[in-house]
Amino acid sequence: MTAASALPVLVPSAAGHGVPLIEALQSRGYTIDHCPFLELRPQRDADTRLAIEDLLEGRYAQVVVEGPLSAQLLVEDVLGTGSALPPGLRVVSAGFETTEALRAGGITPTATASDAEASIAQAVGPAGGGAAGDRAAAGPSELLLLGSALLPPTLRTSLERAGHRVTTVVGYRPRTTSLDPQVVRDLRLAGYSAVVLPTTLLASLAGHLGIHRDIRVITVHHEATGAAQAKGLTVHGEAAEPSPWALAAAVDASVRAAVPVTGRP
Repeated sequence: MTAASALPVLVPSAAGHGVPLIEALQSRGYTIDHCPFLELRPQRDADTRLAIEDLLEGRYAQVVVEGPLSAQLLVEDVLGTGSALPPGLRVVSAGFETTEALRAGGITPTATASDAEASIAQAVGPAGGGAAGDRAAAGPSELLLLGSALLPPTLRTSLERAGHRVTTVVGYRPRTTSLDPQVVRDLRLAGYSAVVLPTTLLASLAGHLGIHRDIRVITVHHEATGAAQAKGLTVHGEAAEPSPWALAAAVDASVRAAVPVTGRP
C-alpha cells in the first residue's frame, strides 16, 4: 500500500511500546519516526508485593491491570512463582498492549477496555452486577487497581461510586523525556504528516509542543481527543475503536483528506 504522504508519522509511545501501531502504519506505507515522549519505569515496592499476595489469597473480587508493565509485573509475580490466580477473580485489562502482555504471560482477561476512564468503569461494572451480570456477590466488592502512578484520581472515584472498595498500587511510573531538537523543529515546521496519540496521557503532553497546523493530529478515543483539545490542539481524526489497526486507518484517512503539507525543512 502506498502512503498518502512522503512525510513521516510521529509515534510518541514509550520505548518498547507502540509496536502494533507502528506495524499497522508501516503496512499502509508510512515512514515512522518513533520518538518517545515518555519513559516508563516499572515499580516493585512493599505495597505492590503485599497487594499481589492479598490477590493470591483471594481478597479481591476484581483486578484492573493498566499498562503492559503492570501486566508483566502481575505475570512475573503470579505465574513466575508457580502460583495461580484465585478461581472467580475478574481480570480487567485496560489498553490493547496490556491485554497482549497478559495473554502472552498466560492470563486471559475477563474483560477488556481502553485506557479511557469511562471504558474501564464500564468493563468493571457495578459491584454485584452490571456489565458482569454473572457475579452473584451483593454489596461492595474489593477491587485492586494496578497501574500507572499518573492514573487520574477520578478513576478511583468512579469505581468507588459503583460500589467497589478500591486498593490502588503503582505498577510503573511515567517520566517525560527530553525530545530531540530536530523533532521539536519538525513539529513546529510541518516536518510530519501526522502525530498519533494512542493514550490520554500522550494526548495531554502533545499540547505543549507547538504542533504546526498542517500536521494532522489523530487520537485513539474520545477521552484522548478531549485531553488534546484541552491543551489547545485541533484534532483531525479519531479511531473508530481503540485498536492499533483502527488508529492506523484513522491516520490514513486524515492524511489523505488533508491539504498537502509543507516539506521537511
